[in-house]
Amino acid sequence: MEIGIISYYDVFPPNFGGAVRTFQIAKNLGALGCRVHLFTPAAESKPIELKNVEVHRSKELNDVPPAGLKDVATVLKLFRSLIKTMKRMDCFANMEIVQSEGLVCAPYSLMFKKLLAKRAVLDEHAISSVLQYRLSKMSKNNWKRTFLLETLACRNADHVLSVSPFEKKTIETLFSIKPSKVTVIPNGVDINHFFSNEEGKEKVRTKYGLHDVPVILFLAKLNYFPNVDALQIILSEIYPRVKELVPEAVFMVVGTHPPSWLKSKDDFIVTGEVDDVAPYVNAADVCIDIKTGENIVVEDSWERFAEWIARLIRDQDLALRIGKNARTLAQEQFDWNGIVRQLLAVYRNITTN
Repeated sequence: MEIGIISYYDVFPPNFGGAVRTFQIAKNLGALGCRVHLFTPAAESKPIELKNVEVHRSKELNDVPPAGLKDVATVLKLFRSLIKTMKRMDCFANMEIVQSEGLVCAPYSLMFKKLLAKRAVLDEHAISSVLQYRLSKMSKNNWKRTFLLETLACRNADHVLSVSPFEKKTIETLFSIKPSKVTVIPNGVDINHFFSNEEGKEKVRTKYGLHDVPVILFLAKLNYFPNVDALQIILSEIYPRVKELVPEAVFMVVGTHPPSWLKSKDDFIVTGEVDDVAPYVNAADVCIDIKTGENIVVEDSWERFAEWIARLIRDQDLALRIGKNARTLAQEQFDWNGIVRQLLAVYRNITTN
């Protein structure tokens, strides 16, 4: 099967959520024998060589407005970009599937659906109109326009991918899409890359002079507002409570584009972008990325959340048990290879029906 994937952001290096998702989908499709064409904006970064994956640096994608079609100027930029992309129609001639990564790329896959009768797939990393609506509470934006565009994109695509059952249901309800047209393709993890590594752990701890102190890790892209909101809540509501319970604990924030107000302190480390996050995960005692029981801790109360963090720091046997169970769950349900096999089944279904 020959597949085109269109991304408005550079996938190399895959160092934030969207890039990791697109990279792993392309990588694993190629490993499963598909021929993949990955279209990304023209950039100076060096692509990683992947089996059966051809990377196309497309200057027209540099004109895609990542913030959406907020005014006439951005609409015109997107229109010009589409016209330029049409000149690449020969690249798409043999593809059966054209997948757009996010709403702002949907016009590209839909254009090739109309012009070349390709199957158009929309990968909804997030529901844009919901995000815009939430943002409108803080600053004015035309979320209704985004809602209209997203409705048209979802209804006209041959298939829509969501990242969770909750978002699948939201897409079906908001845009009046039948359930069979939306499939959950969750974000996953490269199991072979993330494993216990004492050498990597000690290297990170030595670099920051941490030694035997408890380390709490927050890992995220730090110019994405939901991540910044989460970090602000952790700093204002959770971390102070943890410090009361575990005074020696150190909080480490790892991620690209940290905001200017976020500064390192004696018990607070801001690393910025790192080459590989795996050693930092190994160096942490508790990783605040997912939020009770056998393989995960979920709490709605800040007090109980802080208490769980302190408990996991103090009770290493409990932390180890939950960690092992979580890894087993990840291997069974969230390994990228297994996830992409499910995606390939979706492709085969929509190309034969």
